[in-house]
Amino acid sequence: MREELIAKFYEFVEADGTVRLRLIQCYAHGIGKRVVAVLLGFPLVGIMYLLKPVLTIRIGVLFYKRVGHLCANTEFWLKKQTLSDTRKREFNIFLSGTPLANRQILNMIKRRIFVLESDFLVWLVEGLKKILPAAHWMWIDLTNSGSNEWDIWNNVKPQLSFTAEEHSRGQEVLKSIGIQGKFYVCFYARDKKYLQTQLNNILNDWSYHDYRDSDINSFVQAFNLFATNGLKAVRMGCYVEESIKTDNPNIIDYATKFRTDFADAYVMAHCKFFIGDTAGTFMLGALFNVPYAMVNYVPIGGCARSERDIFVPKRYWHKSKKRFLTLREIIEIGGDRWMRSEYFERAGILLIDNTVEEILEVIKELNARIDGTWVPHEGDEALQQRFREIFPPNHYMTGFRSRVGAEFLRRHKYLLD
Repeated sequence: MREELIAKFYEFVEADGTVRLRLIQCYAHGIGKRVVAVLLGFPLVGIMYLLKPVLTIRIGVLFYKRVGHLCANTEFWLKKQTLSDTRKREFNIFLSGTPLANRQILNMIKRRIFVLESDFLVWLVEGLKKILPAAHWMWIDLTNSGSNEWDIWNNVKPQLSFTAEEHSRGQEVLKSIGIQGKFYVCFYARDKKYLQTQLNNILNDWSYHDYRDSDINSFVQAFNLFATNGLKAVRMGCYVEESIKTDNPNIIDYATKFRTDFADAYVMAHCKFFIGDTAGTFMLGALFNVPYAMVNYVPIGGCARSERDIFVPKRYWHKSKKRFLTLREIIEIGGDRWMRSEYFERAGILLIDNTVEEILEVIKELNARIDGTWVPHEGDEALQQRFREIFPPNHYMTGFRSRVGAEFLRRHKYLLD
């Protein structure tokens, strides 16, 4: 708390006049929100207390602004609910503001749980949560996306589904973008455009996410080299910085020409596999057990969820040591959990993206594994096991089910030293 207050103080001191005014306005707004929460929210809480002996009412706020969290956090909660004893005297209410992430996904969630869509109610409850502790019995905790709950993600079936009408509409969408049947894959590379467009204001500097970005052209080049046998590649995305540059008729720039909220969900849910980076877009497929190839993964202390998935990380180049760090070294300095660009900069670490060749190798491996034609090399399993054993027993990655790209590990064995 002390460090947070100091950081806010320096943020105010170093800001220009416009930003300072905005900070003051936000502070006053926050106080006003708490006052309104007390005046309107506390009577509501009182009613809930009176009803508790008969009916426990709990409230949760969906992550409606970011597609990855809207999908992952809600899906994980639903999966866990299927494994828990149903409480007959409990009624769960979920709130959502205007769904910036994806209207179709929110509609599908509404078919599974009770959701009230109201920006005002979200505003009111967020103010109330600042007064009542987060662990209070009335709040539903949706902060856990279960990214390291391997059993739940692998053993519990998908909780969302399309209606017959949506399937019919989805098939028309596929035809309209030049796809017949399931002979296509999806890909996406994260850039700054979504956050800058959807969630930006004078106080939001999203540059701390820059370390996660990838070059979309490296994916395009990889698919240009991939012997697809008619397999089409669909570039996904909501807001993207640039259109892709290719004359390959089997590569479709869906993001700049065709996208809708409904199509985002349907196209991703029915592709053969998806390849991308850390952007939450991958969850649109993961919701429906679509295999995922995760490249340029960073921080290195995380991976895809399913046992069918493959991942390869960015590599950590240490500027002063003039060499790449091993996985053990990355863990020792905490770099396996850094989630801000400045942490890498302060440590003198340059993150190196996967090459076109490495991305192509991952595409080939996942495609072959799905087709049942993958032929492993002698020693591949030993390398996989060595990678897994480097993580300490209580680590976030312990027991992960997915695989590191085979060729990547063969080429970069130094990671395992």
